[in-house]
Amino acid sequence: MTTFWAIGAFLGNTVAFLIIGFQTNIITLSQSILLIIAAFAAVTVARAATVYPIPAVFNKFGDKISMVWRNVAMLGGVKGALSIALAATITTSAVISLSDIQTINAMVLGVAFISIMLQVPLLFRYVKKRMPQTNAVSDILIEEQFELMASHIEQLRKLKSEGKISNEEFTQSIEENKKKLDDLIAKSPVTIETKKIIRARASALYSSFPKIPKRKTKDKTSKQ
Repeated sequence: MTTFWAIGAFLGNTVAFLIIGFQTNIITLSQSILLIIAAFAAVTVARAATVYPIPAVFNKFGDKISMVWRNVAMLGGVKGALSIALAATITTSAVISLSDIQTINAMVLGVAFISIMLQVPLLFRYVKKRMPQTNAVSDILIEEQFELMASHIEQLRKLKSEGKISNEEFTQSIEENKKKLDDLIAKSPVTIETKKIIRARASALYSSFPKIPKRKTKDKTSKQ
């Protein structure tokens, strides 16, 4: 399903850029350089006015949004298909002439071009610098290990219901899996938040299983 929507978004963006490209006059585009730069500066300032002050206000009442994520939101505001689609719907009227539409199309296309060519590389560079991929990879690996252990537990549950393993063997296997997961979480270089989430999920997963009763061994001594 994710692939379907990704392909749909790609096709939509492609069609939008083709439409605005066919409607834009190259001469008008070259004559509107100053307007394009001014428009890009205006939308950048407007983006900054919403990304930085508003989360700062909400930080006082709820979960805090770090400056790193606000910078990502700022750089991630790439202009593209939506603004192009809106510009393509403008038609001539008593107050909008054909030359006005050509100027608007040139400005929108120019702003989208600058946004894609400038913001996207800066965003990738910033994310790579401030959000190391090792953490993301570690999160994926520990998630895969958790899902693998959860699948193993379901297999054990099925074997127990079929009578192929005893209750004691089932409980011992559960405890062994729990210990392996605890060791994996402790040694994994993931963030504290991720460890808390995985531990909470593990607690919910193992809470329904009984604990292994402690055995009491009795030493038998021979009386002489």
